Amino acid sequence: MQRRDFLLCTAAGALFFYLGPVCASTDASSVQSSQAPSSREAAVVMVPVPPEAGAVPETMGRYGSRAQGPRSDSVKKYSKIEAGREGDVLTLRNVDVYDNYATIRAQEGRSLALTMIGGTVTSGAIAFYATDGGSIKGTGVTAVAKSVGLLMQNSQISLTDSNITITDDVGSGSVGISFLRQQPLTSAKEPVKPTLTNEVMLINTKIFAEKAAGIAGPFSSGSINLKNSQIRADVLLRSTGFYPEEAQNESPAPLLTLNADHSILEGGSRPLEGSRTILNLNNGSQWILKISENEKMGEMAPRNSRNRRIYKLIPIETRAKSEISALMLDNSSILFEGPVEGHYQTLYIGESVLDTKQVYKANGDAKISLNTEWRGPTVKADQKIDQLLIHGEVLGSTKIHVKAVKESEKTRRDNPVLNESGAPLPPNNTRGVSVVQVLGQANEDSFKLENGYTTLGDLPYKYELNAYGPTSKHGAADKKENKFNKGTSGDQKEGPFWDFRLQNAYADPNAKIRALVPQAASYLTLPNALFSSGLTDLNHQSSVLANMQIMAPEMREGGTKGFFLSSYGDKLTISSKRTPLQYGYDADVRYGAVQTGLTFTASEDQNTTVHLGLLGSYGRIFFTPKEMEASRESIIDKWSLTAYSGVQHQNGLYIDALLSYGLLKGNIANDIIGETAKINDGKVFSASATLGQKLGTSAEGLIFEPQAQLVYQRLMLKTISDADNFEVDMGQPRQWLMRIGGRLTKDFATIKEDNTLSFYSKVNFIRAFGDGGVIKMGENFPSDSMGSSIEGGIGVNARFSHKISLHGDVSYWRKIQETGISGATVSGGVQYRF
Repeated sequence: MQRRDFLLCTAAGALFFYLGPVCASTDASSVQSSQAPSSREAAVVMVPVPPEAGAVPETMGRYGSRAQGPRSDSVKKYSKIEAGREGDVLTLRNVDVYDNYATIRAQEGRSLALTMIGGTVTSGAIAFYATDGGSIKGTGVTAVAKSVGLLMQNSQISLTDSNITITDDVGSGSVGISFLRQQPLTSAKEPVKPTLTNEVMLINTKIFAEKAAGIAGPFSSGSINLKNSQIRADVLLRSTGFYPEEAQNESPAPLLTLNADHSILEGGSRPLEGSRTILNLNNGSQWILKISENEKMGEMAPRNSRNRRIYKLIPIETRAKSEISALMLDNSSILFEGPVEGHYQTLYIGESVLDTKQVYKANGDAKISLNTEWRGPTVKADQKIDQLLIHGEVLGSTKIHVKAVKESEKTRRDNPVLNESGAPLPPNNTRGVSVVQVLGQANEDSFKLENGYTTLGDLPYKYELNAYGPTSKHGAADKKENKFNKGTSGDQKEGPFWDFRLQNAYADPNAKIRALVPQAASYLTLPNALFSSGLTDLNHQSSVLANMQIMAPEMREGGTKGFFLSSYGDKLTISSKRTPLQYGYDADVRYGAVQTGLTFTASEDQNTTVHLGLLGSYGRIFFTPKEMEASRESIIDKWSLTAYSGVQHQNGLYIDALLSYGLLKGNIANDIIGETAKINDGKVFSASATLGQKLGTSAEGLIFEPQAQLVYQRLMLKTISDADNFEVDMGQPRQWLMRIGGRLTKDFATIKEDNTLSFYSKVNFIRAFGDGGVIKMGENFPSDSMGSSIEGGIGVNARFSHKISLHGDVSYWRKIQETGISGATVSGGVQYRF
């Protein structure tokens, strides 16, 4: 047996220590391939599978070129590819390569550059095998191996645009990449050479080990570099099942450096005890931590068993724990997958012998996303959460994202909140749940929530990540919460202790009223902001139509049809009867609109005139809640179409009716995130009926006009999905409103006969009916009605000819109860008769 095959058998036997015998002898084809070629012989040794009857196998020419021979469109088959002594470049088209053991081999300093176009590499054990300084470069390779993807010892393997799949789901020794234990590089004709390192380069390459490990050990030092690549495995890194215990605590300790550039890693990490593992995630890379579903340990089977070994699943408590020596997050993220069987994950960083105490470093947009089963600010049972424990120095700042896992009703019943009965709350540094703990140097902002706050459980309540430590404004951490010393005796770990805890935010200093996220106040004030704009629309329309009726007799010579264009707006404050501690908020509202319309006289006789019209308007609503930190102006666009009908009697009595339908579209925002939700396809329906009487007075040109108006408004808004992971169900808010008052109009003579000028003043009492209803944001929150207000104002109408007239109006509103509207409205427009 040649030395090369002997090393292969020895390595494979060590790797599959728990899998049974691997190879004891080589077949005839292997012996043929191992004959040492001279420098002038073909550099790549390819051993063909015996051809079928009538088929002519394709052979390889010198230095890997193809020899001329019979051509065939069928896929060629070879039993393995092995690098020659001179270093080879090989391109294969539509070739299937299969071997029971190591399919692609490079040993004793030899190199192989392999490009595959079509075809596959299939192995009963190892897909790529490189030892003793050998190197393999593969491009476009699709490989399927039962046990090992890349097996290396003091060698290099580089793969580009390739895919490797590990199929074994029984044994505990299956793996994507494995570095064998260090051995000195020797040859029968050469002296001992210095030990080399292992290096893997993956570019646009994927390794799939769905029921196996991605990386073994590490049992020797080396680096694995990924660029636009993926390693997806049941366990990303593990040592159990590969070597006996004597492989642990070797000197020097193996060091694995895993560098990911815009790549994805999947699986937990349980490296060899005493080894060192450094993980560098860069340029949008992601590490997906998950609890293994198939991590097993092998043990000798009973004597009467047909199997030599049996494999048992490792306890889930072990499978839920991961550890590495050091981590760098550079514009990258770690994602904890959800719990399995009620178990959450823990990631330990540090505690290994490194040249630096800096074991965690974050740069740029570094993020960690984890899960929790929130049970209240403080409960009798332990909280459940994914957790990060760091033993060493922390540099930089990391954004934490917390996702709530819905707790069961039984959990809620069995774990009541401690202060439900009125008992005092525990100290601040023990409330909530510990998310990150650091035993070493850190800062108060080393870990912070992505937006400074978060929400849990589809509710709008605000949670904060508060740091407790030596220099924190919140005070020192509670040493009893230190998990680095849990379960230890005697050997207590010392150092500065930081505890970053997820806790309720409170709106009051006594920690009784939970704080809402900023945009929640916008949702609570949204209905009244929309109702106020609707009321402004109807009031303006009523005023314009009333002015048109006043000017109608003088302008009758100009025509029976009228076109008008106007603009108007308001600046109001809507007040709530409840305080912010009762989730009641005032709001500043600004509204601006333009309106155009057409009216005409439908019928006219001696006593009665009937007017009809159609009005269209566009407006924009700006509203901002008050007394809410980080609230921000939200904007709603409104398009509406209004039909008008009016009947006027000769004695001055008139009835006007308006029927309006509008569309709403806009966004809700806060000052931290910006836009938090969109409002699409919102609708509003409103109706108004006004009854008035023009009464002459003893004073010349002075008319008194009492009025009563009944207004109905209804909002139809779809459920709103907020960026903070809760939904808002407005229902269909509706409101009845009564306006009672009147105005006094004075006509003034002008120099020209065709011109007229009149001024008016008005006073109205406005009252809304109803309690405002509720808004559902996971829980029901009461909404205010618009309350009661008094309106006072003045206006002017001017006619410059039989066809053209102008009007203007200024009003001021003042609330007369705790709930109501205060502010001013302004409008102006022009009418043209034809």
